[in-house]
Amino acid sequence: IVMIVVSGVSVLTFPFGEEIINFLWESALPSVNTRPRLYSPLELVVTQIKVASLAGIVVALPVVVYQSYKFMKPGLYPHERRYYLAAVPTSLILGLIGVAFAHFIVLPVIFDYFISYTEGSAELAFSLRETFNLILLLMGYMAIVFQIPLFIQLAIMMGLVTREWMEDRRLLFWSAF
Repeated sequence: IVMIVVSGVSVLTFPFGEEIINFLWESALPSVNTRPRLYSPLELVVTQIKVASLAGIVVALPVVVYQSYKFMKPGLYPHERRYYLAAVPTSLILGLIGVAFAHFIVLPVIFDYFISYTEGSAELAFSLRETFNLILLLMGYMAIVFQIPLFIQLAIMMGLVTREWMEDRRLLFWSAF
């Protein structure tokens, strides 16, 4: 079911891939006045597929949460089921916030640093594939990372862990994070 949702959203998003690429390019690299460089014939199409796939994954996050709920439902108490169902819309919101955080805060800072770092020592030429690999990787990771508070809250509400247990292991969690 998750793969059907991811595939469906990806197929619906693919025709708009070039517009999404242009939007992301201009917003992530506002200080670069050149268009991206293509170094292989399929680079644009593969990037469009990646952009469409990220959209599918972000939209499918609540479906993943719901499908995992259906899998675990027989072993959950009624109050635990209620907590888990509340997580479905929250998951989508947190995923979108993560993507927005990457888009508006992380990416501009990273690209400004890369541009200032290489100025004077080399002429910049941004490959569409490599640049979008970084953009999509960061957006995807931020969508996942922003799910962590939801999973921690659910684990506490379901009684799987306690706040004290997590506080005792705070240094371990921060080190792993």
